Amino acid sequence: MKIFRIFTRDFNQWTNQLVREMYVLKFPEIWGKGLKDQMVHYTGNSFEWWRYEDDYLELQSYMIKKPLSSWIFQETTIEEFKRNIDGFRALSLMAVKDIKDHVEHLSQLKEAFRRIYPWYALCIFVAGHWREKILAMNGQKAQQVIDRLYHGREHSEGMLKINDNHMRAWLGPMLRKKGISGDYLKLMSVEEIDMLVINGKAPKKTELEARAKGFFFIDGKITPIKSFDSFLEQKGLSFDRESVQGLTELHGTVAYQGGIVKGKVKRVFNTDQVKDFRKGCILVTPMTSPEYLPAIEKAAAIVTDEGGITCHAAIVARELKKPCIMATKHATEIFEDGSIIEVDTSKGIVKKL
Repeated sequence: MKIFRIFTRDFNQWTNQLVREMYVLKFPEIWGKGLKDQMVHYTGNSFEWWRYEDDYLELQSYMIKKPLSSWIFQETTIEEFKRNIDGFRALSLMAVKDIKDHVEHLSQLKEAFRRIYPWYALCIFVAGHWREKILAMNGQKAQQVIDRLYHGREHSEGMLKINDNHMRAWLGPMLRKKGISGDYLKLMSVEEIDMLVINGKAPKKTELEARAKGFFFIDGKITPIKSFDSFLEQKGLSFDRESVQGLTELHGTVAYQGGIVKGKVKRVFNTDQVKDFRKGCILVTPMTSPEYLPAIEKAAAIVTDEGGITCHAAIVARELKKPCIMATKHATEIFEDGSIIEVDTSKGIVKKL
């Protein structure tokens, strides 16, 4: 079966698993249609989200034809979503010392996540990925709905990473008491985190060490892998692979024009690597998040693999007037740390010098 990568993010497996639960189990009730599966590949640096191609296209087709009068697009629904975001953010910003009942707090986080995610995903896809198709289907009368959802997307900016940071600060010490690095928390499943909080039991360190080298999450199961390609072949999965061999130049979408910038590449795949970013380098990354701000402020320019007009990199580049080219697809693959590149924002071209 054909699959494709939808994007790369620095989340955690707890989030990935709850997202799968929503798409597979809850979205059919709320949206009227969901997905057969939400697959995740942990590369050792970050999480890639993969989907069945036909499955995704069916969902997209269904959603862009959905009447704009549907309750899920209404202003009152999006306002409630914003209020729920505020509640989820408040839980995720709670100081660890103020958590009185750890089991109850975990339950509240999960329930708050389940309340917000259907509309978080709706805001991302309708105001971003599916925007042009919905406008083509409905004309300018769809613009009001898109604007409403775009504002919801802005309101929710960074919330998943805020929650990720909270989970690490809260549960990391529990792992360390078991002789396991708190960094492994991002690799633990919903059930394993439940066991840690409710029963004080942690997964075997050897299992987490194997996962840290790479795993694939499919059909709700985590499988450590040594070779991504071999695993896909074993599962009968394939994807359209673009050859990057010999590529020295990429085209992308300009988020902010700042002329031509030349500099050294520094790749950042997750927030743990932000602290190593040096002033004047060019930030090359799959996609940014609010935690990337210290690196963005130091960067001479920003180049991303992914992104659209509503993505974090585009918004921040415009705010900070940073030269930025997005959606190059392969920048992190072909531009190595320390190599010199030219970012031409007048043409939307990034090339190795």
